Amino acid sequence: MGDGETQLPAANWYYERETRRRRWWDGNAWGGYAEPETSEVPQVSASRAGAAAGVLESFETDNPYLQRLFRHEAFGVVPDGCGELLHGLQTAHPEERLVSAMRVRHGLAEGGVLMVTTHWLRYVKQGRLFTAIANDDFWPLDGSLELNAKVGDTPIFRTPDGHQFQVFPKVPVVSARKAKAFLEIYKLAMLAGAHLNAELETAVMEAMASGGAVRSTAAEMSELVALRDSGALSDAEFEAAKARVLGT
Repeated sequence: MGDGETQLPAANWYYERETRRRRWWDGNAWGGYAEPETSEVPQVSASRAGAAAGVLESFETDNPYLQRLFRHEAFGVVPDGCGELLHGLQTAHPEERLVSAMRVRHGLAEGGVLMVTTHWLRYVKQGRLFTAIANDDFWPLDGSLELNAKVGDTPIFRTPDGHQFQVFPKVPVVSARKAKAFLEIYKLAMLAGAHLNAELETAVMEAMASGGAVRSTAAEMSELVALRDSGALSDAEFEAAKARVLGT
């Protein structure tokens, strides 16, 4: 943008995924809510219905890896209580959501839950009351999780710092299938994040080429992408807002 002014989305009703209600945006600030229209509420498949609080729901997106993740059989499959477990952690981000999770054993006697979230790969010990402890372990979604799943053996996940997690149940055929599905979800979450980062980097490069304010443009593009992927902006509205931000 040549004049350095921030261009915001046009005044309109936008869908707010967390409340499942439409909210008025006047071009500068948020206003009141309207009752949701049934056609605008994201549809969750029967296998996802009744999912615990804290589990990510699918939404419209052009990110190809997110599309594949949302169609995956292990997406949204988590043990009961995991949503509450995640948000009881001191390290959890307020907007962090579960993507997939499974029970594992760490060492000879310790059991817990291995989870892929929107922010991290996490392991949390499971006590009798299924509550989190302060020293939960978590790692970036960087592709470094390894799976040892030899034929006839119980699969074992390994993290770069040496942690090993044995998959349940101990029936090799069943546990191997669960472990493979979990690893696929992990990789799709990693690729989805990389795709989003690449999209933002491209936007910044375009801003640099056009002589725009790089720092403010990057922040505005980040906000627009988040609005689009949350369902608040349609693809057409996103492209229009993007063009305004980049001055194209």
